[in-house]
Parts: sequence; structure tokens; C-alpha cells
Amino acid sequence: MKHAIRRAGMFGFGLAFLGAAGASACANSTDSFSAQPAETGDASVPPGDETGSDAGSDGAVPVDADAAPRECSTFGFCPTVLPDGSSTLTGVWGDGTGVVWAVTAEGSVLRWDGTAWHVHTSALGALGKIWGSSATDIWIAGERGLLHGTGASSTALTFAPSPLPEDGVTVSSIWGTSGTDVWAVGSVLDVDGFTTLPRAYHYAAGNAGPGWTLDPISTEPDLATITNVWGSPESGLWFVALRPMAEMPWVLEPVVLRKASGAAAFTAEALPADPDESAPSNRLQSVVGGAVADTTGTAWVLGHSSVPGAWKGTTTDHGKTFTWTYHHDGDLTDPSLTAFAGSGEGAFWAVGEYGRARHVQGAQWVPTAMTTTKFPITENFYGVWCHGTTEVWVVGHGMALRYDPTKATVDHGNGGAQ
Repeated sequence: MKHAIRRAGMFGFGLAFLGAAGASACANSTDSFSAQPAETGDASVPPGDETGSDAGSDGAVPVDADAAPRECSTFGFCPTVLPDGSSTLTGVWGDGTGVVWAVTAEGSVLRWDGTAWHVHTSALGALGKIWGSSATDIWIAGERGLLHGTGASSTALTFAPSPLPEDGVTVSSIWGTSGTDVWAVGSVLDVDGFTTLPRAYHYAAGNAGPGWTLDPISTEPDLATITNVWGSPESGLWFVALRPMAEMPWVLEPVVLRKASGAAAFTAEALPADPDESAPSNRLQSVVGGAVADTTGTAWVLGHSSVPGAWKGTTTDHGKTFTWTYHHDGDLTDPSLTAFAGSGEGAFWAVGEYGRARHVQGAQWVPTAMTTTKFPITENFYGVWCHGTTEVWVVGHGMALRYDPTKATVDHGNGGAQ
């Protein structure tokens, strides 16, 4: 049975990077809310529906079917021109000063210099996740392992392998607080080749020699893999892991684990069930990702129970404990979300399949207009990154969209910044 459990939890390299369990990091009410209707041509709809519906309650308006393509979407997302051969962008990260980096499934590292994309380096094998602590300290996870980019400037950055303590590790998420405090999580095949083991590695100042050390949570027998990592100085370190369900051990379920600042061990966050569903349908079935606002400590976890849902956590003791409320966020027919990012209050974003995009507006997650034509986007988004409320990038299959609030033509509330 152990083999069956762990085999069910195995993630291939592509699934770890592009699957719905992946992630990255931008109203205290128990009342649930539903996803608002997509506006024609501006919010994504599943394949087969190219007409959309009437304007949603977020204030967007239908697009004239005879109108010429716009420079940017009504929300203010503007397409950028990608270098030749960059067909699938899987991750994106910026240094907060205007330079933005993206990685591709074709093995290229792209650099945005403020006006255009450039191929910074290539032929690195399939790449999936990217995170940095500064303009000259960047980490990338790919099929050939971890790469560390350093240099005197962004244009002079060079990427070199950063070996982990063992081979064959699938890194599914990277995050850190600084260049000397970085976490990489994922899984590795057991010696029998049929089971997976969770892996969490820490890169820190003071480690014995340069490199990574294995965190003790990697020996937890009830975990199959660790899929996400994020955190904040006050709230500590957050993981999403997969483990067997108590009542159905052949099925893996996600659990959100947190090591509070100063704590010695991880504890599970008790996310509330969907109040409109009965067990086992109301259980947490998947987690897209999470993030914590730097200033207020507000936390969001985005995932799926009986239907897509969002868990909002608030704290009154500076991140020692969180109180959670659950909100509905759509229905079973909605395209799956694949990536999540947050950098502060009002700066939480999620993107997914068929061009689906959401953002926090007040106490709700609402659709975000992305397309510049009369047709909805039907390609998939795989990565999102934000810095504050006005610097946002979304990447996916053949796309890199830059948010420019000055290009928004519809008032989406909060001054157009969300």
C-alpha cells in the first residue's frame, strides 16, 4: 500500500512545473462569494465558448466584435514581443527596479531591460521556477538541477550549477528571504524507484561549506512530496506537502505546514472546510499556492475543495497564529489555476489555464481582463509575479503580459491598481 500511495503522489518534471499544484510570491467575512461572470472578450472562457457573456459586476464592458485589437486589455495588461524560439514561459521574477527575468520550457533565460526582452542564455534544458534576492542573485530550477546566477550587474549575470546533496531531485518551488536564506523544495525517488520522498533544502550563511543542507522535515514518513514554499519575516516559513488521507490512505491530500518565526518545528494550519459541502467533498483537494502581505500579515491560500476556493488568514499577534475564513471562488467548470503570487495587501494574483486570471479586489477574488482582441485567450498561463500593486507580469504559452495601470480603460476599483 505504501508503494501505491507514494506512486500516486509522484510528479514528473513537467507536472511539477506546469501542474495545478505549482506556485510562486505579490474582509474578514465567512460569507462565500462566487466568481463573477466573464466579460466578452476580456476574461477567459473555456474552449468552445468564444462569445463570453455579458459584462461582469467588476465593471468591465463587452468588446465590440468589429473593433481593432487594442494595445492593452481593458484592465491594463499589455502583450510584449518575445524572442524567437521562446514559446512556453514557465516562470517569471523581477528585481523591483525594472529588470524582469523569465525562464522557458525550451531552456532559455530571458531578460527584460525595461523596453524589450533579450535571450540572456540558452540551452539549459527545460526550466521551470525562478526566484531572486536581488538584481545580481538569482536561482533557477530546471530538469538539470538548480542554477545560481551571479554577477556584477544584470547584464553580466552568469548561471552555474548549484548541486544539491543528492541527485535526481525534482525541485517544484524556490523562495527565500535573502541571498543567504533560500529554500528549495520538491521530491526524489526512493531507492526502489516506485515511491517518492519529500525534500526541503536550505541554503544559508553558516552552513558547513558552500551549498545546501537537508531539512529534517524531509524525513517525515507521512509526506510524499513538498510542492510549494513561501513566507515572510513575521509569519515564518510555509510549505505545501502531500500526505495520505487518514480515512482513505490510498489518496493523497495537501496540507499547509508552517514554521512560525522562532519556532523549532512545522505545524499544520487548520484551514476550514467548505461549509456548503459535506465530508469528504469539503476537504482540501489541491493548493495552487499562497502568500503573505508584508505589511499587514494577511495571508491567502488558493486551492480547491469541492469547488475552487480561497482561504484568508488574519493575525493579531504578528504572525504567531492565524484565523482562517473560507470563500468560494468559482465552480467546477472554471479553468484550473496554476500559479499564485502576492507582495502586499491588495497585490495578490492568480493565473491559470485558458488565460484565466484573478486578483484580489477588496475582500473578493475577481476576473481580470487580459485579452486585447475580440476573442478570449485560450492558451495557458504558467507564472505570475508582482511587486506592489502596480508592477505585475504574467507569462505562459507564447505570452508575457505586463501590467500598466495607465493603459486601463475600465475602472476596476482601488484606483485601477488592482
